[in-house]
Amino acid sequence: MSSEIVLDVEIVTEKLRDRIRSSFLDMIPEESWDKIIKKEFDEYFTRKVKVLVQKGYGGNKGVEEMHHTEFERVFADVFNEECDKYLREYFRKDEVKERIGEMLNTHLENAIPRIADSMLKDLLKTATRNLVENVTQNISYAIQDSVKSSGY
Repeated sequence: MSSEIVLDVEIVTEKLRDRIRSSFLDMIPEESWDKIIKKEFDEYFTRKVKVLVQKGYGGNKGVEEMHHTEFERVFADVFNEECDKYLREYFRKDEVKERIGEMLNTHLENAIPRIADSMLKDLLKTATRNLVENVTQNISYAIQDSVKSSGY
């Protein structure tokens, strides 16, 4: 049996990296750490960054430039994500689907007669206008033929 020394390079590299990192961080004075942390904290909550926001819905209606802090941007992203999750779960519920179906049926029951009535009125207007135009044109042709045949 030979005694081999097994050296795991990854473990040694990680320990060395941790030791160097720790030594470097220990060299920074406490009050400098406080200043660094305060500066980062203040910038996170106060420094405005440019954000481009899509205006309008359905199609390209332009982009608006706004300025938000990093906190506002992160908060808006998290808030939107949570709202999306909540709404997806909410609209998957059977009782919500049922209620929405009932509301749609009610609206359709009320809307279909109004739509049909409006379409019928438009159809009657168009038919009447076309009929009057045709009759007027026929009378005009008849008068013209009558005048031509009488010799005037």
